[in-house]
Amino acid sequence: MTSPLYDQVNNVVYTSDGYYVYGFTPGATGFTPAGSIQVASTLASDPIVFGTYLDSTDGFVYIFSAADLTNSESIVSQIDTSLSSQVTADLGPKATPYLLSGDFDNEYWTQGPMSGAGTLYACGTDAGGNGSKPSLYALSFTSPLGLMNSTPVMSDNRNINNSSNSSGSCSPFLDFYDGTTDRLFIGAGNYSNDTGANQVTEWDVNTRITSNTAKPNATAPGYWGGSSAFCVDNVSIQPQAASIYFGTLQKPPSGTTTPCGAGNYCAVKLTQNGLQ
Repeated sequence: MTSPLYDQVNNVVYTSDGYYVYGFTPGATGFTPAGSIQVASTLASDPIVFGTYLDSTDGFVYIFSAADLTNSESIVSQIDTSLSSQVTADLGPKATPYLLSGDFDNEYWTQGPMSGAGTLYACGTDAGGNGSKPSLYALSFTSPLGLMNSTPVMSDNRNINNSSNSSGSCSPFLDFYDGTTDRLFIGAGNYSNDTGANQVTEWDVNTRITSNTAKPNATAPGYWGGSSAFCVDNVSIQPQAASIYFGTLQKPPSGTTTPCGAGNYCAVKLTQNGLQ
């Protein structure tokens, strides 16, 4: 089961068993089923590993899956909070081994999908590959219902990966708006060995990214295995005060020195602007 998420507006807990999304209404002595909807094929191996995103204001939950109902494509699904209908968008071939969460830009939360504003950025897979190489996608929304468009406005941007387009996957995305600049942070690597991209990228998403050749604002290499999820610290003009934090997922190969010592995992702090 994925981590549960409580919707205090509608008094529903959402979770997934890797294939379906379920809702439960909590009561004094137990839970009452509040609907379910299938997202992924049961022929896939645990395609949903990350919990739902909730937008109770607009009435949607979102979930990312390494496989769709046909067991062929990676997807993100936008589901109404009653779990009665969904819209899915393809994010490239079925992901190996997993697909973690994307994130929404600032426009989504301030203007809302009902106005047709906002972008959901997601880590999908290289359209020309076998599902083992990460690629960046962007999803848009339609007014007045706020439904996600099933066709991405930007797909298969491989500049989250290294120049070799190595096999691997993404960290969970982090979007952070500091009052002036909306930044998207992405880690990419191969958590099972040290041959992936091993880098973190920072993207300026004040304006929606629509070109699959767009490049990040900054790149920080040398983080073996890619990154864990990010923590963000502070809106500040003081040097080194506005930062992100993460951990590496692999030890460096023999003979390689890292800032935290050869053969060690690293806890890392980088500035939000420029990844210094």
